[in-house]
Amino acid sequence: MSTVKLLTLEQVLEKTTLSRSTIYAHMDEGIFPRPVKFGPHHVSRVRWIEKEVDEWIQAAIDRRDAL
Repeated sequence: MSTVKLLTLEQVLEKTTLSRSTIYAHMDEGIFPRPVKFGPHHVSRVRWIEKEVDEWIQAAIDRRDAL
């Protein structure tokens, strides 16, 4: 089994250079990866899978290069 690297919101913001509100808006629109939730709802922590965020970034680059 390969190791999955998880990112905090702060790391996702730094990696994508998007704002928090933009990340959540893109998630609501289904165009950005959803986080994984850990723990009970009232104290849950969320983390994004780095590979999925990297793939989202690469897809944006691929769309740019296809033009």
